[in-house]
Amino acid sequence: MTKIAMSDQESDLVHYELGSSHGAMYARVHEPAWIANEPFYLNGHGYEVGSTFTKLGGHRKATAFELQEGHYIEYAGRIDNLLLFKSDGVELDGWYYAFYQVGDRLLIVSDSGAHDVW
Repeated sequence: MTKIAMSDQESDLVHYELGSSHGAMYARVHEPAWIANEPFYLNGHGYEVGSTFTKLGGHRKATAFELQEGHYIEYAGRIDNLLLFKSDGVELDGWYYAFYQVGDRLLIVSDSGAHDVW
């Protein structure tokens, strides 16, 4: 797993670490208070904390992020443009599925690339 630590430039506190494995990006958040309880918006639609997804994105495989059958992710909040999701509704020792949002239509889903989600 690749790891990148992100910190507050003023305080040098590490807010989260990013890693990727098997085509997904993960973030380990060191302090839950850093997660903002704010909605995110994709293609003009707003999603609140607690929203669940089995798929994010369009109808084509190239424009969607889809979970294996029987699994889902639950939106847990954000740190700046980093969207955080619990796997099957469970937060595991500070680890979350992570997507980096670039605009209203683009999510970076792993270190291997981005998805135009609509």
